[in-house]
Amino acid sequence: MPRNYLIIISAILLSAALSFAQEGSIELVWSTPMWGVRGVFVADDYLYVLVENYEPPNLIGWYPALLIYDVTDKSNPILVGSHLGPPLVEAKMWDIFVHGDYAYITYTAMGLESNTDGSLIMLDVNDKTHPVLVDSVSAHGVALGGSYWSVWASNGWCYAINDNNQDEYLQIFNISQRKLDMVGSVTVPTYGTRELMVVDKYAYISTEEDFWIMDVTDKQNPVMAIHYDWEVLWPEFFVSNNYLYFVSWREPLKIFDITDIKNPVLLSSLDIPAWEIFVSNDYIYVAARDSLTVIDVSNKSQPQQVTSTRLDTTLEWRSNFYVSGEYIYLLDMNSLNIYRFRPTAVHERSSGHLPLEFSLSQNYPNPFNSETSIRFSLKRAGPVRFAIYNLKGQLVRGLRNGEISEGEHQVIWDGKDQEGRAVPSGVYLCQLTSGEFKRTIKMVVMR
Repeated sequence: MPRNYLIIISAILLSAALSFAQEGSIELVWSTPMWGVRGVFVADDYLYVLVENYEPPNLIGWYPALLIYDVTDKSNPILVGSHLGPPLVEAKMWDIFVHGDYAYITYTAMGLESNTDGSLIMLDVNDKTHPVLVDSVSAHGVALGGSYWSVWASNGWCYAINDNNQDEYLQIFNISQRKLDMVGSVTVPTYGTRELMVVDKYAYISTEEDFWIMDVTDKQNPVMAIHYDWEVLWPEFFVSNNYLYFVSWREPLKIFDITDIKNPVLLSSLDIPAWEIFVSNDYIYVAARDSLTVIDVSNKSQPQQVTSTRLDTTLEWRSNFYVSGEYIYLLDMNSLNIYRFRPTAVHERSSGHLPLEFSLSQNYPNPFNSETSIRFSLKRAGPVRFAIYNLKGQLVRGLRNGEISEGEHQVIWDGKDQEGRAVPSGVYLCQLTSGEFKRTIKMVVMR
């Protein structure tokens, strides 16, 4: 239970009632067998995958490798480039982060009996077909077998967890000069780091039984800022917009407001199995042993389950995944899978009060490329027609035509027409009609 630093506004735990309004859908787009998948990252329509066992053409043997796929067509990813690590007897790739034209990859040693240390490497991936090694640093174990674990990069800095077989450290590297120049380090007080995220001036670190926050404002002298004294086991987390999404073994997924980072406020608790989580826009994507669930958290105090699907595979505890746009890149130890979440229906937004009038808000973002969000309010229930037209007045996509309850609502348009084809760049009209109420907004698609 939280002790010193946790202030709970209410004595009652807010357990969110998850309504199963199956208004979205999750569909499998692509899957391929791939043994020993370890890490995944997506940037600019390229998928970066770390695998333990890769047998390259024209070479004998198996290697840890970074594989780069062009995923412009999500149903037909194309392998365009790769980077081989040392032979499997020496080390294995563990984590990856892509920042700008560079990929940062950690290697772990193959146990305490290893004859080598792990390392942190920096690859130039500007040319996806030929990644180039730019720099690397050794983990420097007390004995051979030191490792690097989690890695993060942002704003000219790289952050990595170093394990020297006795202690673990958060190390900070200046990467502005196209090399890994370590400038600062701070000890992680407990062992077994699982996750690392850096947001603004704080580095968030989960270990096997603890959760730590480091102040990295001064890169040369990072310091421990906060220790949330919670009883946790194998915690997973995600930080976004002053909110902490947190789950540990056999515990509910919890949402905290961390505007005051020293005094996190518990907003809600979701009794749902969660092994890995990812937050994108107003949704939490939750991966469990054999399921994938999407939860609407636009109202952090009253989350709503949008949809859930049973997976054809069984995930490992540390299965990794990444969300980009409406696509979910999910891996386990034996396969790589791409799913598509389509929130094309209207989801209710419970705000605690009814709107006083009908309204249609401007879409966001606008202009947009892949998808945009449109909010509207109904002061009373009734039949609603919600549709997209071109400037000639021709119907492009009908998003909703039927009875909708009073309240605040949201619709997502994925920039596609009735046939599922991406519409070209241009100006489109979004029209909401409910009884005598009719409003139209202009939206701009930029491809």
